[in-house]
Amino acid sequence: MDQDQNIPNAAHTRRPAGRGFTLVEMMVAVVVFGIGLTMVAGLFPAALTLNRSSTSAVVGGIVCENALSIAQMRLTHQDMQDLDVGRDGLTRLDDLSVGGSPLISQTDSMYPIPNDGSAANIRWLLLGRRLAEDAEENEYLLIAVSYRLREADHEIEVSSHNISIQDYEDVSTADFGGSMPEEEILPKSAIIFENGRHAFVTGIGEGGTAVLDRRLPEDNYDVWVPHEDPPGRLGPVMAVMATRTALATD
Repeated sequence: MDQDQNIPNAAHTRRPAGRGFTLVEMMVAVVVFGIGLTMVAGLFPAALTLNRSSTSAVVGGIVCENALSIAQMRLTHQDMQDLDVGRDGLTRLDDLSVGGSPLISQTDSMYPIPNDGSAANIRWLLLGRRLAEDAEENEYLLIAVSYRLREADHEIEVSSHNISIQDYEDVSTADFGGSMPEEEILPKSAIIFENGRHAFVTGIGEGGTAVLDRRLPEDNYDVWVPHEDPPGRLGPVMAVMATRTALATD
């Protein structure tokens, strides 16, 4: 027998011209496409969250830089002496007045500064204290805090607390011990220390315990916590920036 007769004819093994895909082939293709689409779609929420966080950090840093520049132009060493800004504890400076005139106008504390008298959702506040023991010495710590309000007519509150930091191997937790209402201890809340350091809350435990984004030595601390009134789902703070500086003299 001729061996060539056992070789299948290529014409008989090739898909006939004009023949479509089978139902099974189509179903397999749809399943593979669906799996790929599901995997890609799962990346979008994380990417959007990361983009919002990055944008907030960048814009918040710019706002803080502007705030410190405005503060150094507006504040004087004499203002701080008149207001008896002390060395022990922070003082909120952006809502104080000297001789009936605010140290920093409400418009100055908005970003971008509106030209039509409207209110902006992004704003900043200023904390400060004297560094030198002698009140005559011109050396201060200024802390700018940028924040975004959910509604332009909301207010920012800054409350002072004494909290206990518990240091674990990879995280620190802050125990507010009932000194702050639990509904105001929110993710992304900023805890500002009197030396200018700060930490953000990344999670909430039971009984007013907050998980922080960095490890801190175990101790009791006097801290300031900005929060929105009425409170939302997240803390309003975008960024915190501190500087040691001398102020203008009259």
